[in-house]
Amino acid sequence: MSGCASGSNVEHQRQRDSDQGSLPSDCVFCQIIRGEGPALKLYEDDMCLCILDVNPLSHG
Repeated sequence: MSGCASGSNVEHQRQRDSDQGSLPSDCVFCQIIRGEGPALKLYEDDMCLCILDVNPLSHG
């Protein structure tokens, strides 16, 4: 599984989540964002978080 979100989509999601009080506890991506889930972070800033896929289709 992989996905991508950027710019206003990420900011909109973060705003919606903060309006609801917190990120869902059962969402694996939300756990990674909170630093609770295992992930190899390649890049992170205020708008973006880039991680490696746990099940890549090819090596490298």
